[in-house]
Amino acid sequence: LFVCLFAYVKKDTSISAPIRMFPTKKYCDVTGLEGKYTDPKTHLRYFSSAQFHIIRSLPRATITALLNIRGGDSGHVVLL
Repeated sequence: LFVCLFAYVKKDTSISAPIRMFPTKKYCDVTGLEGKYTDPKTHLRYFSSAQFHIIRSLPRATITALLNIRGGDSGHVVLL
């Protein structure tokens, strides 16, 4: 009886997740805190002006590595 009941439940149920009501959170690439801002030149997310100054002083290789870790697009990084 248990096997028949399990087979019936398995066919009629779905594992699909409900629709998210809130937007996904974005995190700071330097600190891991919630990143409220994005640098337009590097596309790195940051938490406050202190992290913004740190991001602007990073070499291009480090910025590219941080974007690759996050899964961002590092092809559009513009550094002057």
